[in-house]
Amino acid sequence: PDNYFTDYAARVNAVTLEDVNRVANKYLTPDKLAIVVVGDRKTIESGLKAIEGLDDSIIYLDPEGNTIQ
Repeated sequence: PDNYFTDYAARVNAVTLEDVNRVANKYLTPDKLAIVVVGDRKTIESGLKAIEGLDDSIIYLDPEGNTIQ
């Protein structure tokens, strides 16, 4: 529509927490969810390991996508 961009911010601002939760519950499967974190390992590793239950599931990859320790 011609007003797509002019009305975009208003449509985004109209989204409620209930809207987000409804869509998340419909489409996201937590046991299949992957979170990708990119950054300097020395800087972010301690923060990631501090998240309860996450430490055992962290997989480190080099820039080419190869698994590293």
